[in-house]
Amino acid sequence: MSHDAKLALLPHLDHAAILKVYQDAPGDELGSGKFNNPASSAALAANVFGYFLTDPSACDLSIAGAPGEGVRTVALEAVVRFGWRGGRHPCLDALVAGDDWLVGVEAKRYEPFRAKSAARFSSAFDRDVWGALPGWNDVRRKLQGGDLRFAMLDAAQLIKHALALSEEGRRTGRDWRLIYTYAEPGAWPDGRLIDARRHHAHRAEIDRFAAALGADAARFHAVSYRALLSSWADQELRAGKHARAVLEAFDL
Repeated sequence: MSHDAKLALLPHLDHAAILKVYQDAPGDELGSGKFNNPASSAALAANVFGYFLTDPSACDLSIAGAPGEGVRTVALEAVVRFGWRGGRHPCLDALVAGDDWLVGVEAKRYEPFRAKSAARFSSAFDRDVWGALPGWNDVRRKLQGGDLRFAMLDAAQLIKHALALSEEGRRTGRDWRLIYTYAEPGAWPDGRLIDARRHHAHRAEIDRFAAALGADAARFHAVSYRALLSSWADQELRAGKHARAVLEAFDL
């Protein structure tokens, strides 16, 4: 394991367990050195959710509309598969599971403040395999046709994650939802300030995306890292000490 990668993790975490996940996961976060970057989204997610690899039942996502108890497993860098074999399949920052439910977590740090490429979906997404997901597929088609655009939110990625989660839920007989967790840093790692208006614009895009989903928005929830961690710390849950350590260590 890279010593630098270990330094990217808070001392109280199980470094070996967390880094083993990223060593085996797609994306080569460790080998490429991306995990050690001070702007790394993966490193932040690992610090926040890695705590629950050894204590999954302490993971309370009720602030984001998910069950607050009954968690059986928490996985990092979890691949969820579409309803076909070939091609690439989504990799969620975290997958939290109970006996009869699944919650996928897509987490962002500095990504909303970087330039985005146009939304792209392969022709495979036009297959009639998605079941009753009218809102998600309507947004997908509007993104494909250019009728719906986002400058900061990676809406195409969220759609792909949701479609894969729906397939995983169908296969396992579990209900599912997708949580979008985001940081609101005050500055880039090099000290350049991030205008607060950009955070407002990002939140407005999240709201616009949820509105476009219509009734399917019931399966989509967004929460800032700060609000999520504060909910653990303020309620003195088992993860309270962990949450306070993350809040002190990162610009959120």
